[in-house]
Amino acid sequence: SCNYDSTATCDDGSCEYLNVEFSVSNYNNNGSYEDGFGVSCYGALDGWIQAFAVSSSNMPVNYLWSTGGTEDWINDVGAGEYSLLISDSSIGCSQVFYQTITSSTQLYIDTLLITDANNYNGNCDGSAEVVVGGGEGNYEYLWQSGATTFSNLDHYYSFCSGNYTLTVVDEWHSSSGNLIANQSWIIDNTDCELVVNFSISDVINGCTDSTALNFN
Repeated sequence: SCNYDSTATCDDGSCEYLNVEFSVSNYNNNGSYEDGFGVSCYGALDGWIQAFAVSSSNMPVNYLWSTGGTEDWINDVGAGEYSLLISDSSIGCSQVFYQTITSSTQLYIDTLLITDANNYNGNCDGSAEVVVGGGEGNYEYLWQSGATTFSNLDHYYSFCSGNYTLTVVDEWHSSSGNLIANQSWIIDNTDCELVVNFSISDVINGCTDSTALNFN
């Protein structure tokens, strides 16, 4: 009890108790994971915790969350551990409870290797290969230019020069929390997926020896 007296030798029935149960947000995208996660995507702020079945020897009680909230619930929070201080309004009996909101792991692009197209004689042999890390389960890939889809694998070897988009989602559709930039591509996160915009350029054929008469 919260008013335990270590000097007492006979229980007089005056013990005060605080008890609580919690309900926590659960996102189980596509049923891929039986237990789900407390937020919809990595880095998302859509978790919530509800305290219910609160019992005390002296009702009502007061609430104070680690977020500063004073209701019996909090919402729009990210993954992590949260504490709730429940205090008795009459004799000052109080107790701290803890609850955790879980998250899927971060999905990220580890490597994106792009080879420009050698369009000499009309060849479209530009290529792109991607290595993805993090996330949950298997990955899905979508290489596109406008409405045209080229591949659903982790690579494509027949690009002409142009602008393309790669979209990657994991089995649970988690999201990258980062914005990563490189010379020819940008990774951004949209609706729990990675979106990569990149360009395939033409290889310019000709003499590359600056000492030659026909250097260009």
